[in-house]
Amino acid sequence: MMKEPEPSESVNSVLALALASLCGSGIAGVWAVCMVTWTLPETDGAHGQAPFASPAVYPVLGVFVFGAWILTLAASSLCLRRADLGVSSRSSSPLPWSRSRRRLRSGVV
Repeated sequence: MMKEPEPSESVNSVLALALASLCGSGIAGVWAVCMVTWTLPETDGAHGQAPFASPAVYPVLGVFVFGAWILTLAASSLCLRRADLGVSSRSSSPLPWSRSRRRLRSGVV
């Protein structure tokens, strides 16, 4: 029988998941803009220009990053809804594997 997490633990888990998915979406968005710019053929008018020189890049990038963030947050929340992420105010380390290793070392599973 699984113990229900306390509300503060659930909020901490969701906030950590939201922050991680937002950072990942932002990095992926910047990487995508750079890759599109770096792989342009020499015959393209934008070849050799800075990736973020155009003022139209930021709004388009923002829309795609926000959309990717919503999708990854929903997918990761759905996949990890029953996972014990180990985020607790009582634990000394918020790392997901810290509590499970302590249990394994002590022989309690």
